[in-house]
Amino acid sequence: MNPTQNDSIPPTGSDNRLFDSRIRWIKTADEYFPYEAEVNGCRLRLRVNDFPDEPLYTLIVEERVSESFDDFPPTWIRCK
Repeated sequence: MNPTQNDSIPPTGSDNRLFDSRIRWIKTADEYFPYEAEVNGCRLRLRVNDFPDEPLYTLIVEERVSESFDDFPPTWIRCK
């Protein structure tokens, strides 16, 4: 399954902009990286961390650790 393209938000500069963007996340079969998306040709993945000792998720942008967090932003959509 291919990630969803969202041409309106380029993941350049501060990746924090991605937390305010509408992103459709696609479920994967990988238990450590359960969601992925694509924004302007850039691959985004969510890694599951060692919760509760660490934040629940880490956003990975083009294989680079961006930011860790616990709650999905309300603008993000998890597809099954």
